[in-house]
Amino acid sequence: MKRILRYGKCFALSKIQIQFGQRPLHIAIQRAISRAKAGFAVQQENAVTNGALFSSNPQGHGQKTLLCVQTHAQALAHPGRGRANGVLALLLLAVSMSIQARPLTRQAIPSEGLSGRQAGIKPLQIGDAIPEELWNTPLQVANHPEGKETITLEAYRGKTILLDFLSTGCSGCIKAIPKLEAIGLEFGDSVSILPVTPEKRDRVASFIPANSYVKGTRLPFVVEDRLLKQYFPHLYISHVVWIDAQGVVRATTGTNHVTASTVSEFQSGKALDWPVKTENTPFFNAPLVTLNAEANALPHNTNRPLYYTVITGYTEGIGPYVATEADSLMGIRRVSYRNRSILDLYYIAIGREFPPTRIIWEVSDPARYAEWKADLTAITRSQWARRHALCYERTFPLGASLETIRKQMLADLDAHLNLHGRTEIRNNETYFILSEI
Repeated sequence: MKRILRYGKCFALSKIQIQFGQRPLHIAIQRAISRAKAGFAVQQENAVTNGALFSSNPQGHGQKTLLCVQTHAQALAHPGRGRANGVLALLLLAVSMSIQARPLTRQAIPSEGLSGRQAGIKPLQIGDAIPEELWNTPLQVANHPEGKETITLEAYRGKTILLDFLSTGCSGCIKAIPKLEAIGLEFGDSVSILPVTPEKRDRVASFIPANSYVKGTRLPFVVEDRLLKQYFPHLYISHVVWIDAQGVVRATTGTNHVTASTVSEFQSGKALDWPVKTENTPFFNAPLVTLNAEANALPHNTNRPLYYTVITGYTEGIGPYVATEADSLMGIRRVSYRNRSILDLYYIAIGREFPPTRIIWEVSDPARYAEWKADLTAITRSQWARRHALCYERTFPLGASLETIRKQMLADLDAHLNLHGRTEIRNNETYFILSEI
């Protein structure tokens, strides 16, 4: 089942998620309907820039079952796109009355990486040692500096090994390669970095010299991979598996957590208090708030509307891409943004972003509110997010306007965070001002 469309924007209706992108709207709707009638749930891939929803600079991302999470998708941010979603909602409303699809849950989305359980391969967890059969299994490679077509992990045993799962279609993953390679060179022969992709050798071999970011790289790419992903199943890229010199899996992160500082910490042998890239949870794509399951089992308690506002701190094990979902049975529309900076949440609520020169900080520590204000030489982006990111989720009656949603979200952020975020015109320029109350 194909789950990814380039530059996807997603609107969900009656638990059916439909994507459309750089194609005529009527064609997108027809294709979406055909998938729904076939019983498929299509999950969104989000174009991403600096954690802002519905980015105005869409980029190509992963293929097949790989979703790129270098940055986040934007929703509610651009009035024109909001209107487009509204039109699509009306069109899909009629469609939803005549078709049914199973709910979009993590369990409903098949992953090639999970097939290893059926093949008798036990996925490895943090703390597990690499089995001997994996050390000695030939892996196909492209771009090997010695021209080899196969390697084994055995050639790297005794070193720190970083398996960087990626796709040539994930621009963020590719942009990270030069940084990773430079870090590897800094540590000499003690660190080996192996990009891993399911793509064909010919595709990767032709891509590398043609791409400005990886042209000239000497990193060997493991290609046509089916085995490693079975040992290290994941749904989203980038996905980096950290293996120590003793052959033990000690961490799984994104590429943004790979720095000279974290590699040094890893090689020190000390216990790691790192954010863990956790995806295999039963609540991965679930709402942050649900009604009591036992109460729902009673015959007259089904399909009750649930209206709420919730703001939580950083939450591990939840998916990043449950932005908007409409449920016609419960009569609600759920807006949910996960593990975002406070500034990003305000940008979503007011419907636009601002350059740094037009942000006025009336707060004691701006680094708490925006990742780019923090000293990221001292901590990684993942560590910053665990300390300061928030989740926001609220339900509205079906039919609530985009203006209403934004207005309520802005009021919620101000009220619950003891802040006052607003726009003001000064010297004929519009500024965003964030004040602590």
